[in-house]
Amino acid sequence: MTTFKRLLGVTLSIILILSSVPILASAEYTYYTSDDGYLTYYIKDGEAIINDCDTSISGDYTIPSTLGGYPVTAIGKGVFRGCTSLTSVTIPFGVTLIGQAAFCDCTSLTSITISNSVTSIGRYAFSDCTSLTSIDIPDSVRSIAFCAFQRCTSLKSVTIPDSVTAIIGSTFEYCKSLTSIDIPDSVTSIGDEAFFKCTSLESITIPDSVTSIGRCAFFDTSIASVTIPGSVTSIGEQAFGYHYSYTYKLIDGFAIYGYDGMAAETYANNEGITFVSLGEYVAPVQTTTSAVLDEDGSQSAGLAAEGESQTADGSGSMGTLGHILIAAVVFMVILAAAAVVIVVVVSKRKKPHYTGTYNQ
Repeated sequence: MTTFKRLLGVTLSIILILSSVPILASAEYTYYTSDDGYLTYYIKDGEAIINDCDTSISGDYTIPSTLGGYPVTAIGKGVFRGCTSLTSVTIPFGVTLIGQAAFCDCTSLTSITISNSVTSIGRYAFSDCTSLTSIDIPDSVRSIAFCAFQRCTSLKSVTIPDSVTAIIGSTFEYCKSLTSIDIPDSVTSIGDEAFFKCTSLESITIPDSVTSIGRCAFFDTSIASVTIPGSVTSIGEQAFGYHYSYTYKLIDGFAIYGYDGMAAETYANNEGITFVSLGEYVAPVQTTTSAVLDEDGSQSAGLAAEGESQTADGSGSMGTLGHILIAAVVFMVILAAAAVVIVVVVSKRKKPHYTGTYNQ
């Protein structure tokens, strides 16, 4: 029993020592300050990741393309959040990720220039940029995450490139100054509340590539009628034709144009909206395939929007630290198992102490 207790004590001590290794590994990055004193960054795999900014920054600012001699590739989670005196930002070529809430609450920001290297715009990236009037999203962008431009109340125009395959839920929610938007024919889905309460939006063209339109996607807009292509197979409740005035109400005279027997007619009948028939739908011959979409609508082949498979965004796939943690846990389990085996073997090999008498 004494041997067992000793071995058990040694095993537990080793496990406790090893369990501290991942904690030490979490401090694997050294943080540096940019020459202008505004940015904080760290180096990962030979690339500079910006992870913070002094909120006293003001005026027009061009983010450096290199920091400490390393190329800048990502603007991390919440870096410029609350920089209320920042009026203009230029993102240099080389940056691929604009992280979650990177420019959230930059209330004086009137313009943003995004380089043609950015592939992913994280959730809430420009949320509550209330002075932003327009934005051109480059062709390099493949995914725009949830609420990316939510409550950009001065935003009047947006250019969405044909590299984007989905407009995620609440992307332009409460953009009350948005009057028009061109949806490219690469888009296959429009998410829940994507244009919710865009009260100045007067018209919208749904391309033939779209197959689904989410719940309340165009709720409380100024759209008087809409044409739904035959490609659309599902339309969420209150997606069109509703506004809010103390309660949910149908827009007087709202009409849906669509094809007989398709989702447009079903939606109109279910919601009590006037349906104008465009005749029988004849499906076109498919010559291209749609990109595979993740649950949030981003391309699985590219960077995730929440971000998305980069540590700088605060979510996504594991980096070096994740692998260290897993390796340490596996090693501790193996070590504990080995200790138990040793205890069992030693116990069996020890001769029992006989207290009785032998029969002669």
